[in-house]
Amino acid sequence: MSAPLFPPGTQLYRESLEKLLHEGQLQKDHRILVLCAGDKDKQVFEGLGFENVTISNLSKNLRPDEFAPYGARAFDAEEIACDDGDYDYCVVHAGLHHCQSPQRAILEMYRVAKTGILFIEPNDSAFIRLACRLGFAQEFEVASTIGKTNFKGGGLRFGGIPNFVYRFTAREVEKCIETNAPYARHHYRVLLRMQVYWEAYRLHRSVFVRLGSRLARPIVSLLGTLPWFANNIAVAVLKPDMGRELHPWLTQLDGEIQLDDKWVEKHYSAPSEEG
Repeated sequence: MSAPLFPPGTQLYRESLEKLLHEGQLQKDHRILVLCAGDKDKQVFEGLGFENVTISNLSKNLRPDEFAPYGARAFDAEEIACDDGDYDYCVVHAGLHHCQSPQRAILEMYRVAKTGILFIEPNDSAFIRLACRLGFAQEFEVASTIGKTNFKGGGLRFGGIPNFVYRFTAREVEKCIETNAPYARHHYRVLLRMQVYWEAYRLHRSVFVRLGSRLARPIVSLLGTLPWFANNIAVAVLKPDMGRELHPWLTQLDGEIQLDDKWVEKHYSAPSEEG
């Protein structure tokens, strides 16, 4: 049997999923919700042999069989119409930076996922910020609307207005998650890679940008092996086991997490009464 053919630009996507599978953190029969998704996502999950996947995006015209053998549902990543823990994993590939509030989408993913979340998005680094200033990377994703019907897609909330390219760091994600759920230390998996959409430079009207991109291509290919120059980041957030991994100052009573009085008494003196 020949190896499955994967869409271009999905190497980090596949590598992240394969890493979680290898570690046993992800199973091919897990219930997985993929947001901001389409045919490319379907091909990746099908090629890796996943069994129970729901492909979702904002389209109101999704047919139930559109991504067969997987299910299809119209969900807004910033307000997912699901109960807490409805899926084992929630996944996004290159979709959060199209949201009006990427942090809100991350926390919605966290809410509906029982085991963990994974997203692959633009990475923030000094090198990428310099590339934006020189015109070799986009601060606003104008190129994403090129080729869409009447320029009516690919932008903010996948509409026609070019979105600001929200770039992430691992620390930023950690602060977002730990602030939202300060009950136990979460487990993180981070991969950094360089992936460049060279077609956008070929279509640019500026001769400087077109020529510069040709000259830069071999240099970028070399620097792309170093994490400091990566323009893409994959972050997996694995939820802790609340039965074993609560912070030591917390305890569970009748299923409710609360401050542990015994821990407090052991580590802190009672405040003195005033007057």
